[in-house]
Amino acid sequence: MAKKKPHRHGWNSYDGYKNIEQARLEGHPFVKSHNIEYEFYQSAGAQFLSISGTVLCHADVVLEVEKYLQGRRTPRGLILIRTFSYRYNASIPGKGNVLRYDNGHNFDEYHRHVFDVVTGKEITFEILDRQKFPTFPDILDELQAMFEASDDR
Repeated sequence: MAKKKPHRHGWNSYDGYKNIEQARLEGHPFVKSHNIEYEFYQSAGAQFLSISGTVLCHADVVLEVEKYLQGRRTPRGLILIRTFSYRYNASIPGKGNVLRYDNGHNFDEYHRHVFDVVTGKEITFEILDRQKFPTFPDILDELQAMFEASDDR
């Protein structure tokens, strides 16, 4: 029987998660630089991980990242993590937001906001379920596609 692949938003190994995320950040063609930091902390006896920072992208896009993850240790000492709170906000300084994903209002409700790059007005608002919520690299791909499409016009 084949081993079941973990859900991309389910429990995952910290080392595997961080290695994949860092590799995608370092190798993504839309990313110029970043200062993403990973910090474990304890609260009420439970272990958590904060992932936060800024990603500077082409087309003057700045992506602010703020994620909070639950942590647990397996009997073999492996650290597993699972994200419960997300906020990715992409903007162009001096112009306004272009794309935001979040669930800060309700940990079981995921939002996608798309903004008009010229006016800064929200043009799309969607509520997504956890299965459809994109990963960090998916959001970088979406931003790249948005700005490549606008360059083609």
